[in-house]
Amino acid sequence: MKGTTRISRAGSSNSASPGFTLIELAVVVLILSIGLGLTLPMVKAGLMGNDFKAALRRLQGIVSEARYQAVMQRKPLTLTVSFPGRAEGRATYHVKPAGGEGETKSAGSRPLFRGNARLAALEKGNDPPRSSGEAGLRYLAQGLAEPAIFHLVADDKKYLVKQQAFSPRLLVQPENRDR
Repeated sequence: MKGTTRISRAGSSNSASPGFTLIELAVVVLILSIGLGLTLPMVKAGLMGNDFKAALRRLQGIVSEARYQAVMQRKPLTLTVSFPGRAEGRATYHVKPAGGEGETKSAGSRPLFRGNARLAALEKGNDPPRSSGEAGLRYLAQGLAEPAIFHLVADDKKYLVKQQAFSPRLLVQPENRDR
């Protein structure tokens, strides 16, 4: 079969090697970089808010537990927040009977927040915000709580977290300078 022509070039040594051209690879890299550039800010924003969300969930749990314990034990309880001194790093809290007997500060103190979130101040009623020493919030056996505002700082932003007397939910809003 000397006069026949080949239909396929498979296996011939002079055929071009299969693969992608430089232009095709550049287009794929460009498309991937645009997609990554669009999604990275959203992922970063989601990760940056995690400290605040975790702190808010923790605060909601602490407040709910204190309210629940007061109802279950049928006696008023006090949630005491101890602000750190200069040597210490984090605010702590403990729950004890409202009369003062029972659990002592050193026996039941636990850190209020983890991560970068911190409690800057605690404001009760018409009192000025307190940011040093100890501040206590009362929870009554009927499920009522002393209205308070927690000044929370997370991710270099300031938030006001409001506790209402009748509602177990905390209200959150960014802190404005002109309240």
